[in-house]
Amino acid sequence: AINYLNLAREIVKKNGLVKNELEESTVTI
Repeated sequence: AINYLNLAREIVKKNGLVKNELEESTVTI
């Protein structure tokens, strides 16, 4: 199984847009 929240964190880190808001919210892909 894929952890989409962790995947999204890695994507935003690559884009240089790490935010606490994202870490605390659910991610829809």
